[in-house]
Amino acid sequence: MPHTRRALDAGEVSTSAVRVLVASRDADPEAFRRCERELVEAARIHQVRELQRVAGYWLQAVEQEHRERDQDTLFGGACMPPPPSSAWYGSTGTWTPRPGRAS
Repeated sequence: MPHTRRALDAGEVSTSAVRVLVASRDADPEAFRRCERELVEAARIHQVRELQRVAGYWLQAVEQEHRERDQDTLFGGACMPPPPSSAWYGSTGTWTPRPGRAS
């Protein structure tokens, strides 16, 4: 979990957020390895409760990927689907703060 370690060492994520990330990694180590950067970015911008929802949504998507073996990548190459009520703009593939919402 190199990205997680760097973010923790830099004070960018809390130990509570790291616990959520560790649980995500434990659920599917290979998928976590592919998507660690995006999950760490989610940990940087979300409160722990929101991060838990993002991680749960991510895990559901990973499980769906396992069920649909004929697809070669998650979400057309993106590591994460847009979480419910997020500021994700799929066309740009970036997290963009919504007006009036803290990021």
